[in-house]
Amino acid sequence: MAIINQAPSLVQDCNRVIVLQWLLDSDLPGRFSFLTTMLQGHFAEMSMSKHASAIVAKLIQGETK
Repeated sequence: MAIINQAPSLVQDCNRVIVLQWLLDSDLPGRFSFLTTMLQGHFAEMSMSKHASAIVAKLIQGETK
């Protein structure tokens, strides 16, 4: 939960975003919905960033599976 709570600040840095990628690749139940909730309001900005846009793509792909 600490990672999810810090997601808005983690996603802003190309080195720290790796932690979010790891989280999404894990098998933690509810990770997509928790992370999506924490990042609401940041998706437009994230979509314009090379590293953060990968998180947006993983969230979209993960929620549709």
